[in-house]
Amino acid sequence: MNQVARHAGVAPTESAAPSVDNDSRESLLPRVDIREDAETVVLVADMPGVPRDAVSVEVQDGVLSIEGEMSLSMPDGMSSLYAELRASRYARRFTLSPEIDSEAIVAQMEHGQLTLRLPRRGSHQPRKIEVKAA
Repeated sequence: MNQVARHAGVAPTESAAPSVDNDSRESLLPRVDIREDAETVVLVADMPGVPRDAVSVEVQDGVLSIEGEMSLSMPDGMSSLYAELRASRYARRFTLSPEIDSEAIVAQMEHGQLTLRLPRRGSHQPRKIEVKAA
């Protein structure tokens, strides 16, 4: 079950792969926690500064893509002299296992955390088989 979702291996400080729309801007890789139970894999990505309406979650050809644009606004009449954060965008890709039902993925964004619930297909869920007397 360790192969449910895999990242291509880019370090957090490097540029992520370009998005599906060939956007070549530098991106941050969101930190991700993945946990699972018998029916579902839950992926939680930290994307601080990203509002819900600026998040994009797509599945294409077995690849789950997560993208989000930060909303960092300055008060009127002020400009930034120095910023430690250069990228204003998060992007990350995962290869999904065939046991994940990509049609039933549910996404929720709250307080800078994107939570994805990736249910397993019924044929891949464990089931208990009753042993009957002969």
